[in-house]
Amino acid sequence: MTTTLNHIAEQAVAFTADDPDGGLWLQHILQLLDTKGTENEHLANPLNRDPKVFYVRPRDKALTGAEVIHGDFLALDYCGHTPSMTLLDYPRIEELEAAILGGGGILNLFTTYLLAFREGRIAPYDVFYDSPSGERVRFNKRHQDQDKEAAKTVYPNPEIRWL
Repeated sequence: MTTTLNHIAEQAVAFTADDPDGGLWLQHILQLLDTKGTENEHLANPLNRDPKVFYVRPRDKALTGAEVIHGDFLALDYCGHTPSMTLLDYPRIEELEAAILGGGGILNLFTTYLLAFREGRIAPYDVFYDSPSGERVRFNKRHQDQDKEAAKTVYPNPEIRWL
């Protein structure tokens, strides 16, 4: 089966639809999308490749959604603060997991959504970490977004649990 940008984007829109802040919407994805990695450079936004520009720009012309997406392990990273949307590809699931838990991943205060895709399908996950009391607790992005002290919060020993 060929995976298209519409296929990925529609899953992202549906998955975030219950977000009280509104979630993602298709036209926004098609206008903002850029890429990192090796598999989808054909979708790179040329406006963001200028080394003299230090901010992310939307496309001059939105993608159509019919564009083919390559890669078995993908992440769609959305930062509402900028706003920016990046499709990342990884050769192995372990690298996708490392990106989700890494410094720019879902635990990052500025990451609004980091959606994982495996073989073209959204792959929901939870992240668990050690609380100060030592128990394993589920990371809550919504709580992080509303917590004024969130920038100082650390999440020791995070792990992904695929749902």
